[in-house]
Amino acid sequence: MAAALAVALCLATPLTATAAVRIRPVKDIKPGPGSSLNDEGIDFRRVGRWLLFRADDGVAGSELWRTDGTPKGTRRVKDINPGPGHSSPAEFELMGGVLFFQADDGVTGTELWRTDGTRKGTRRVKDINPGPADSSPQELTRLGKRILFTANDGAAGWELWRTDGTKKGTRRVKDINPGPSFAQPHDFVRLGKKLLFSASDGTLSIELWRTDGTKKGTRLVKDIRPGPGDSSPGDLVRLGKRVIFSATHDATGRELWRTDGTRKRTRLVKDLFPGGNAFPERLTVYGKVILFRADGPAGRELWRTDGTRKGTRRVKDINPGPGDSEVDDLVRFGKIVLFQADDGVTGTELWRTDGTKKRTKRLKDIHPGPGSSIPDKFTTVGDWAVFKADDGTTGAELWRTDGTKKGTRRLRDLNPGPGAAYPGYFTPLGRWFLFGAYDGVTGYELWKLRR
Repeated sequence: MAAALAVALCLATPLTATAAVRIRPVKDIKPGPGSSLNDEGIDFRRVGRWLLFRADDGVAGSELWRTDGTPKGTRRVKDINPGPGHSSPAEFELMGGVLFFQADDGVTGTELWRTDGTRKGTRRVKDINPGPADSSPQELTRLGKRILFTANDGAAGWELWRTDGTKKGTRRVKDINPGPSFAQPHDFVRLGKKLLFSASDGTLSIELWRTDGTKKGTRLVKDIRPGPGDSSPGDLVRLGKRVIFSATHDATGRELWRTDGTRKRTRLVKDLFPGGNAFPERLTVYGKVILFRADGPAGRELWRTDGTRKGTRRVKDINPGPGDSEVDDLVRFGKIVLFQADDGVTGTELWRTDGTKKRTKRLKDIHPGPGSSIPDKFTTVGDWAVFKADDGTTGAELWRTDGTKKGTRRLRDLNPGPGAAYPGYFTPLGRWFLFGAYDGVTGYELWKLRR
């Protein structure tokens, strides 16, 4: 294993990076070419001096691990599902230095667990759905000194629950859709001392709800789409004292809405695509506005809103005419927002904006010509943003940008040659950023970067 890591590190010689950049593998958790991490999603969470995450070492299955950024300090926290079975910890949420999550111990099904990062401090909170059946806690979201979530206790269906971290303090908040039918609360967003979310009470279909974590304080905000049809509020994002979201109404289709948590002040922001559905999504807060993508007569393009009709407009028709620019992966970086978009000529490339038409422009054609570099996984590292991109020669590799064309370049060809490393999920731990990547030798494993 040590030899494989040494070879991988030598092969990852910098091409254009400065000597001040240090990138190295942390540990080959699953020795050999197999992958211990999932390249489609890693959820790193900081607990004390460790990052906690899910990994499969090929022996104990997919379990809870921790790392301090060193090989010695990277170890399994607990084999929750003893033996080769998978506990598959997921749905992580922090409260008071404790990580709450769902896991399957192989006996009681997928239930609510907690950990402080130690084996002794890792235990099941409650068997919500008694016996081997799963309650599958999801959408874990902290609200004050409680965590609210969705779970199925086998009697009331998927409903709203809460926990203070104790068995006694873990209980159903309200049976929103009475009986065994599902309310399926989802898309939680905090607004002051309340959570807004989508749910169905069995009568009004999927509409906008609010809760303060009590039965009495859990109620419908507004029946946005009167009658049996779903308004299906989604992409809920807080902007100041309001939440901006997308919802469907029979008169306007799927458009942009806003709310302060009251029925009276829940209203349409603007009909972005009269006669059609705008499908606003990828809502990203940028100062006092939200940038997002939406459909309109000019195709799927970049828009902005301050929550008012007058302050909602298309930023730029990046792919001129009815073609879609397919704006995606919007991330705030200093005084700008980075994103990927397709102008119809150079493919899906790296763009930047400050929310104005004039200053919305392509940063660099990383994959020259009509090919797409598809940049994503943006994360701020000091005065850089690091990300994944494919230049058409070295595969999807590790790149950096300072927001300028000149300062946008590849940091490392981690998987030498045309093979892709797919680096992503950069998460800070002390002076390092940990991430996952392929090197062509050890599979998708744990790496770290220091500027």
